Amino acid sequence: MSATSDEPGRARRAYEIFAAALELKPAERGAFVDGACGGDPALRGEVDRLLAAAEDPPPDGAGALGDRAPHLLAALEEELSAAPPAGTGQRIGPYRLVEVLGRGGMGVVWLAERDDGAFSKRVALKIVPDWEASDDLPRRLRAERQILAGLEHPNIARLLDGGVTAEGVPYLVMEHVEGEPIDAYCEGRDLGVRDRLALVLAVCDAVAAAHRRLVVHRDLKPGNILVTAEGGVKLLDFGIAKLLDEGGDGGPTRTGLHPLTPQFAAPEQLTGGPITTATDVWGLGALLYRLLAGRSPHAAQGTTTQAVMRAICEEDPRPPSRAARQPQLARHLAGDLDAIALRALRREPAERYASVEALADDLRRHLRGLPVAARPPSLAYRARKLARRRPGAVAAAALALGAIVVVVLGLLQQARLAERERLRAEAVTAFFTGVLRQADPDEARGGEITLRQ
Repeated sequence: MSATSDEPGRARRAYEIFAAALELKPAERGAFVDGACGGDPALRGEVDRLLAAAEDPPPDGAGALGDRAPHLLAALEEELSAAPPAGTGQRIGPYRLVEVLGRGGMGVVWLAERDDGAFSKRVALKIVPDWEASDDLPRRLRAERQILAGLEHPNIARLLDGGVTAEGVPYLVMEHVEGEPIDAYCEGRDLGVRDRLALVLAVCDAVAAAHRRLVVHRDLKPGNILVTAEGGVKLLDFGIAKLLDEGGDGGPTRTGLHPLTPQFAAPEQLTGGPITTATDVWGLGALLYRLLAGRSPHAAQGTTTQAVMRAICEEDPRPPSRAARQPQLARHLAGDLDAIALRALRREPAERYASVEALADDLRRHLRGLPVAARPPSLAYRARKLARRRPGAVAAAALALGAIVVVVLGLLQQARLAERERLRAEAVTAFFTGVLRQADPDEARGGEITLRQ
């Protein structure tokens, strides 16, 4: 399949450059577009056409460039999706391309069928259509193949095959997962908090398995996490993953032209800081926030990419309980889940959970009614958790304590009565002793005192 004939691929790249250019000041766009197009006149022409259309005043007088950008992008998206993708029906190795499943900065993912007569199987096949335009994308695809080859986990989509076409286009063949993005799955079934946390824990297990193989995913957005009809979780797309033992970052991660989702990117990804497992802890925190509150942690901070990036790097998100769209969910979020999500989303990596396992452990402790590490370990907090976790035992202990108090109070009352009787007996004894002492001749001084007296 000829890469240079893939017009939808060129249009997609023009769309990405155009979208990034809209975030810049008009005076900065020319130099940016020059560098992004890399001397490709056809690509530059497409971008210039989009920018010119955006700048021209519309006949109905609707808005300026910033206001019209979403409509322009939506129209381009519709145009691209309506165009029949080049390559449908063609063969890549033993596979026949059926339809496009998705497009992104790392290439195109096709639904494909094995078509060599050996056996029938549907797979997801990823290729880089414009591989000649970039040395980085084929390298990243080879790196993704190497990463997936070393990952075996039930919640990670498996690598099945890979190779290079006759034209030199690299491709990967992966397990085809039929499912919904995790956020759409939760909303479509109106799942409760416990069920949503169970899905997040399955994602945590997959990410922790990748970390044990020294792989950081770096793109933990809902679109990369599918849930099957049976409720199984599958983590996809290690296209921008990083091997921690690489001698460098493994390639640029600048937004706009490079594969990175700003709303689910940790602050260090946006500022060029070191990438560690804490980066995925932040991504899981953003995913947890999205599933609990129904929105991304910084979505309300602004509508443009630059505004979201600025908020991620400079502002703390609101607690999920205050941002939740569903009041019935919000009541369950205040307290532990607010604290867990906000700790995972700390701007400084050292202030987040030390590992994905630590985050998962706090979620499991919350589900079991145990105190969580994200909250201060006060005596009152621990007592409340114990009361909620074991109400019967706490009630029995309270009854036993009450009985002990009653017994002690009874004993104290009896002691007070005994003391009162003792004092009364001593007073009577003293009185009679005084009366009888008066019959003593020494006391009477010679007089006779009868007993009656």
